Amino acid sequence: MTALPRITVVTPSYNQGQYLEATIQSVLSQQYPNLEYLVIDGGSTDNTVEVIEKYADQLAYWVSEKDRGQTDAINKGLRRGTGEVMGWLNSDDILLPGALHAIGQAFARDGKLMVVSGFRHFIDADGQFMNNWIRGLPTEYHLRRRCILPQETVYWRREVWEKLGPLDENYRFCMDYEYWLRMLDAGYTIKLLPHYIGGFRQHDEAKSSTIRDVYRRELNGLYQRSGVGTNEEEVTTRMGKFWDWRYNLIKDLCHQPLFNNPRVALRILQFLEIPVLSWPVLAAYRAIKKPH
Repeated sequence: MTALPRITVVTPSYNQGQYLEATIQSVLSQQYPNLEYLVIDGGSTDNTVEVIEKYADQLAYWVSEKDRGQTDAINKGLRRGTGEVMGWLNSDDILLPGALHAIGQAFARDGKLMVVSGFRHFIDADGQFMNNWIRGLPTEYHLRRRCILPQETVYWRREVWEKLGPLDENYRFCMDYEYWLRMLDAGYTIKLLPHYIGGFRQHDEAKSSTIRDVYRRELNGLYQRSGVGTNEEEVTTRMGKFWDWRYNLIKDLCHQPLFNNPRVALRILQFLEIPVLSWPVLAAYRAIKKPH
């Protein structure tokens, strides 16, 4: 196998010092031999700088200065990075054990591989495991209609960044989904790795918990731009019952012990993509779930 590629990981940060240390530790503890880790802070007023300084000698770069928000911070870090592979990890999320090795090995094995994603854990405010989060294979059809890629698990080659350009700073919430859609528009496919890559922290101060109105507005705008519908409800209806049953079956299955094994989980997702085989399973699932 060729040498593991250099991976650039960027953490945008602002006033989340209570979680940031766990985030940094989750990256550094990977012991990935070709890591470039940057922390871009927006001028936090809590203990963030103290936390960063504690690990400064293990970081490729860090800064704490006023910026234009999260998307600007991510772009600043990715522009400065030099890795062959790149991605970002928010300051309240974590990388799970072995994540960077799984990513690096995938790119080292396949020189034509451009974008990968993985599976996600939900963790609570204290960092304890809550449940698995899996929503299906990132096929073009599915991804254009649902943001099923966990952001903290997605990594891509630098040439993708060079072709697509930076994240769109007009988006406060859906900058990741907008980027995935640009990847599809440019002809890239996204490979799902059989590995739990990231931990998404659920807490009351999380952006995903506090600006739902912005999320809905941005999401609906992306649907309209793609021509798949005017809002989430319309897009879901257009996808039909088959897709809805499959989506909900996967949501239920991912909480079962069977899905703790990511290789088994991936095989099940692949099976459910085959209509002639999955129809009997989905029909049985629908019969069980249907109210009596």
